Amino acid sequence: MIHRRSVFTYPLALYDERMKTTQCIVTAWIRVSADAPGLLEQLIKAAGQDPFETTEMEGVRDMQWSAASTNDALAIADQLKPFCDDSDLILLKVATYYHGGSIDAVTIKDERAALGETR
Repeated sequence: MIHRRSVFTYPLALYDERMKTTQCIVTAWIRVSADAPGLLEQLIKAAGQDPFETTEMEGVRDMQWSAASTNDALAIADQLKPFCDDSDLILLKVATYYHGGSIDAVTIKDERAALGETR
């Protein structure tokens, strides 16, 4: 009798290696506006740390905070949720990137479609 292994059966060690997280990131986009110059500082204060990356392009600032785990990233995002009512906050998202390319993401606010209409 021939025993075949399913292509979906992996040794546990290999499965564990593939599911290790590589990065947990909180992303926020804000509209750079003279009307709301303090939003950037308010978000940084609420997050409790400076973003590890920030860039500005075409009137939008992209900020990214790194976290040790998905739960830590969600905790940072929870601190930023009160700003979701601000029209200058365009995007608030949490993403966990795994080895092998899979992604888990939670989008809390996404107004990028409206951003294209205002340009």
